[in-house]
Amino acid sequence: MASSVMITNLTQEWVESLQRWHLEFFFIPTAFITIATLLANPVLLTCIFLTRALRQETRYLLVANTLAADVLFLILNLVTLLCNAVRVQFPWIVCEVVTAVTVTAYCCAILTITLMVVDTYVAVRWPLHYHDLLPPPRTHCILVGVWMLAAACPFILVVMIEERENPHVKLPVCLVLVNLGLLQLENMMRVHIYFLIAALICAILILYCYIRLYMVTRTQGIWQSRFSRARVTLLAHGVLLLLYFAPGFVFTLELFLFQRKDISQDARVWISTVNMCVFMLLPRAFAPYLYGLRGTLRRETSAQGDLKAERGSSVKVAAMVLILGRRIIREDSGIRDSPAVKRKVFEVDPKTLASQEVLDFCSGSSHSEGILQVFNEFRDCRLFTDVVISVQGREFPCHRAVLSACSSYFRAMFCNDHRESREMLVEINGILAEAMDSFLTYVYTGRAKITTENVQFLFETSSLFQIYTLRDACAKFLEDQLDPCNCLGIQRFADAHSLKQLASRCRSYALANFSEVAQHEEFLDLHKEELEEYINSDELSVGKEEVVFEAVLRWVYHSVELRRPMLKALLHHVRLPLLHPNYFVQTVEGDQLIQNAPECYQLLHEARRYHVLGNEMMSPRTRPRRSTGYSEVIVVVGGCERVGGFNLPYTECYDPVTGEWKSLAKLPEFTKSEYAVCALRNDIVVSGGRINSRDVWMYNSQLNLWIRVASLNKGRWRHKMGVLLGKVYAVGGYDGQSRLSSVECYDSFSNRWTEVAPMKEAVSSPAVASCAGKLFVIGGGPDDETCSDKVQCYDPETNTWLLRANIPIAKRCITAVSLNNLIYVCGGLTKSIFCYDPMEDYWIHVVHTFNKQESCGMSVCNGKIFILGGRGESGEATDTILCYDPATGIITGVAAMPRPISYHGCVTIHRYNDKYHRP
Repeated sequence: MASSVMITNLTQEWVESLQRWHLEFFFIPTAFITIATLLANPVLLTCIFLTRALRQETRYLLVANTLAADVLFLILNLVTLLCNAVRVQFPWIVCEVVTAVTVTAYCCAILTITLMVVDTYVAVRWPLHYHDLLPPPRTHCILVGVWMLAAACPFILVVMIEERENPHVKLPVCLVLVNLGLLQLENMMRVHIYFLIAALICAILILYCYIRLYMVTRTQGIWQSRFSRARVTLLAHGVLLLLYFAPGFVFTLELFLFQRKDISQDARVWISTVNMCVFMLLPRAFAPYLYGLRGTLRRETSAQGDLKAERGSSVKVAAMVLILGRRIIREDSGIRDSPAVKRKVFEVDPKTLASQEVLDFCSGSSHSEGILQVFNEFRDCRLFTDVVISVQGREFPCHRAVLSACSSYFRAMFCNDHRESREMLVEINGILAEAMDSFLTYVYTGRAKITTENVQFLFETSSLFQIYTLRDACAKFLEDQLDPCNCLGIQRFADAHSLKQLASRCRSYALANFSEVAQHEEFLDLHKEELEEYINSDELSVGKEEVVFEAVLRWVYHSVELRRPMLKALLHHVRLPLLHPNYFVQTVEGDQLIQNAPECYQLLHEARRYHVLGNEMMSPRTRPRRSTGYSEVIVVVGGCERVGGFNLPYTECYDPVTGEWKSLAKLPEFTKSEYAVCALRNDIVVSGGRINSRDVWMYNSQLNLWIRVASLNKGRWRHKMGVLLGKVYAVGGYDGQSRLSSVECYDSFSNRWTEVAPMKEAVSSPAVASCAGKLFVIGGGPDDETCSDKVQCYDPETNTWLLRANIPIAKRCITAVSLNNLIYVCGGLTKSIFCYDPMEDYWIHVVHTFNKQESCGMSVCNGKIFILGGRGESGEATDTILCYDPATGIITGVAAMPRPISYHGCVTIHRYNDKYHRP
């Protein structure tokens, strides 16, 4: 009875304190919040209990139980508030029972929330055993146990009250927190400590589950996004747990301080009111809306995601249902995995099974594509993933089997005894995360989106992982993207990765578009060796050589102090002799940088000489590039097919690069034979011959026309001609009576032949070549029976002849050409080709031909020596064309002439072909 009186008195004091501080206003928003919450909770409960699929899932049963406990708590709290507002006085025992039920609802909510966290942990940690651990029937039993456990202590307290002399004492108000806190029993402190320890155990269990969940799922990439579902879920649960647990801890702290007399009655009134009106109601008010917000976010994420994510979720659920469903069916039916289950539907006698009754079924590529698609859906859902690839801090869950099947790099990593084969997290350096994402998309789908932004990194990634099909696709994409702005950069990239085909394609593109390429910044970043490779090529496509010269100067001026010493080496590859004379004088010689580079004067001098001497001045820089429309061709003049046969009137040109033959204007007076042929500048001169031996004809290459010019002073045949310093020299020969030692010189500007000093020995059918500013007459026949091995050298400055080192073999009907300040001789029915060095005055044997021949044609074209036709040991003419490359010392047969021929003339000129011209 004393306890009842004390509680009544204290309750009265509490009410007076509330009125004194006007704390009743706290109950107004409390009522509105409670009503709003009571409108939302039943809606959610109705959705859960009316949907069969939801009420059979453990997690939704736990949510429903929490909402039901909250509804009970709010209803009791609202009822007491309304009764207190209308001043309804409760019997003491009724207030105690209401207090016990309210505490039961509060404790049940706490325990159920703890079970929700444990349920989430079990579902993630053991997904295949989840339904075995927490099936719906077992969940029902657990919820009943939760309610019983939550109700045990509050109702035991009510029963344990000993001093209740008048349980029907009326209380002025029924305040749950006040009534619970004012119970004065000997073991009340122990009860509060019990409640506190229970709450701490629940909190620690929840914290442990969250830490373990994070450790298990952190490698699956679900925590990377700032607003990911995982983070939103954690935030929602954290807020709810804080608000659910906070009132209990505040109440315990407040009770402890009040009993120790550390706080006054007024302070306790304030604390209890705030605790009851704020902390007690906030979690119940927020819970339905937070669950609704999480569901809305989940639906929006699913709607914004691609179809693969949706299919992945369905596949994951289907896989789980399939596995668990089969197990449940077998267990429910009492059937185990015994051989009896695997009965055949029907039996067939093998003897009656004919071969045509066997169906060899193949689903085709769709089967493998479907499996790959399912694996990709597994990857999106993090289902069965057993390795995480970390690139730049971004983690990619994958399947070892898929990676190993597609990449020998991963096969070696996972199949051998490497550290990565045992670790869950594998870090890969040197690539970008975006490239890894595209790479994995290709591995799992066979498709990849290659763009100009990711092609380089995707190529490097596919090369690293040895996926050659993807690498080749990137290379093909780069090839399709070539333009003057990027071709040089792509070529450098291709060279760095040993992509010969792509590098060759880039080089060809740059050569074909050099005029445009040279205008971009990439051109200025070329290395000296790279620039030399381009400007030295015959395939460089420029309408005129001036483009090459200007590109070189632009490159040098870009960093003039550093590149000035490289000017000579670069100009060595520019074909200065082919520049227009006016441009050469005004622009090249007028450039300040070239004027201050004495090392370049020799190249300028060579260009001036070519402008005067024409094709007589031969060097690698006098050979036109094919893109100009001009090319070096070998012109074959006249000749005869066989001994005693008719002389041929044909004038034909041969292009060694294309192997094409073209007919030119026919040779006049073709009935004559044993005439001499030479090239003067870019024209052809034919002199003498057995008939009309004084006649001289000149072929104009621009007009494709033969023109008669001044005649020889002395008629001759079996002679040879050479060009020296822009003049033609007719040397030796036969006049029908004797061998001639006389030499005539033709000046094309005056159109006149003049006599010069005669040779020391008269010869016919010698070899004649000009080299190092002198004219050399080699071998020949001083009479019908003998051959000469003398080498006679004419110096135009002194108009004298000197003898030089003899040729190793005395021969007639031989031919000579000059190349790189050396003289090469062949013919005379030998297989040998000899080389003479005028500066050192000695002979060497360089190579053997395939057959003995004489009276053959010989000419220099594109830096190589070509030997055409001739007469063999049998006296029959041949149609073979041999090519000797002095740079390699190799002689090869390259083509055949249109017909066998000998005693013909061979010279090289530049000829225009509009098919090659690229403006």
